[in-house]
Amino acid sequence: MVAAIALLLYLSVGCVRSVGYVLSIPDGITITRYGVDRGMFGAVDCRLDVEESDAEVANGKLSFKLFGLLPLKTVDILCAKDKQVRLGGFPIGLVMNLDGVLVDEIGYVETAAGKVAIGGGIEAGDLILNLDNTKITSSKDITDFMENYKSGDKIKVTLRRGGKILQVSVSPLIDELSGKYRLGLWVQDTVSGVGTTSFIKSDNTFASLGHGIAVNDSVLPVCGGKAYNCEIAGINKGFKGTPGELKGVLKHTDNPIGEIYKNTDYGVYGHFNSNADIPEKYYHIGSRINVRNGKAKIYTTVSGCADFYDVEIIRAMPQSERADRSMVIRVTDKRLLDISGGIVRGMSGSPIIQNDMIIGALTHVFVNDPTKGYGLYLDWMY
Repeated sequence: MVAAIALLLYLSVGCVRSVGYVLSIPDGITITRYGVDRGMFGAVDCRLDVEESDAEVANGKLSFKLFGLLPLKTVDILCAKDKQVRLGGFPIGLVMNLDGVLVDEIGYVETAAGKVAIGGGIEAGDLILNLDNTKITSSKDITDFMENYKSGDKIKVTLRRGGKILQVSVSPLIDELSGKYRLGLWVQDTVSGVGTTSFIKSDNTFASLGHGIAVNDSVLPVCGGKAYNCEIAGINKGFKGTPGELKGVLKHTDNPIGEIYKNTDYGVYGHFNSNADIPEKYYHIGSRINVRNGKAKIYTTVSGCADFYDVEIIRAMPQSERADRSMVIRVTDKRLLDISGGIVRGMSGSPIIQNDMIIGALTHVFVNDPTKGYGLYLDWMY
């Protein structure tokens, strides 16, 4: 009797969860027939009706019925032709040219009166876009601009801070040693990092990281860059309060394997050249409609070569619009826990696979619990 009651409660809870999930599915979602066929809706039956079309994406409807009898909901959808992508999971070195110059540090100018900072409101982390009406794209541009500076003139600096465009005015100072005007700023015009590829399309375009490269929570605008082969040289294991890190080394920096063309909130994108060694592992793509709490895998490289590791999706967020932190992941694979302590920096972008589909990518680690982290739906990356 107790067993029967427990089974009834289990089935009832599962039924309520299935119904609640179905009711949360929004109109306008893009799916594939394969994704619907692989969908798991428990006690809810699903029917897909799509209009005849030769287009890549056709209009359709998804109808849901409880136990195949009680109508629950019908949503308008876009049905894409079934697509597969090559599985990423391998490390990649990224070197990107900034669309501006990043202020690393506010320094000093050695004047006759001693060390003096220019002031004027420029802060570390600002991205300098223009000096007066001159576009700045490199540290050399700043040097060249200062060569033509006229004494006493204030410089109008256009900069980007935290996603906002600001203007400040500064007065350069004479460097005692060189006798030239200086701003006393430490700057850089490129940023680099190591991450993991998520997937590669048939035309060799790729997505990686699952988040952008940012400063002060603001994704940096870029104007091109290069992708390089990368080798994992070691791991700093993660512990509570101390995120771990993959130690990657860029290889063959004289021979890039691809070009970078976009740095966004949802990943770094580029195109691999013909000399890139891209694994031939093809997987169907899955929409967020396919994501369920429960067992899944990540495909990532932490020692030698890429491998599958067991994880659990402990929470899939109902997102109807682009947003980060789509799901919460917990690492359950003892091998990965022994090697890295869980999720570490550098694993960002590792593809998440559930039910034979790529459904998203790993993006962040929980600082206070490295066995957990966030993932991003593939919908927001593809």
